Amino acid sequence: MAQSTFQHFAIKGISTVVPADETRLQDELQYFGGDAKKAARATKVVGIDRRRIAPHGVTAADLCQQAAENLLTGMGVDPVGIDALIFASQMADHFLPTTSLYFAAQVGPPKNMRRL
Repeated sequence: MAQSTFQHFAIKGISTVVPADETRLQDELQYFGGDAKKAARATKVVGIDRRRIAPHGVTAADLCQQAAENLLTGMGVDPVGIDALIFASQMADHFLPTTSLYFAAQVGPPKNMRRL
């Protein structure tokens, strides 16, 4: 297992953005063979009864870019002072290259930013 050690750093803020549109699992019975009981069981097992839906063409990197802009603006932070950026997503935009590379290109990180 890979290990990393960081010294003299702090997480100053966290931001998330999710799409506004959502759908309930009960409204998507086609994924459960039309069986409402299966959808209800999935809701109980997984612990969610709805999911968010991004508009066509909106990617995880797009949502993350908006979150980053909201965070930096809200905190009054100059992006040039950021030494590292962590991108986390439940759904990758592409298998390869990784979504974090697209996100870094959108945000325009400083030249000295380390990619982990």
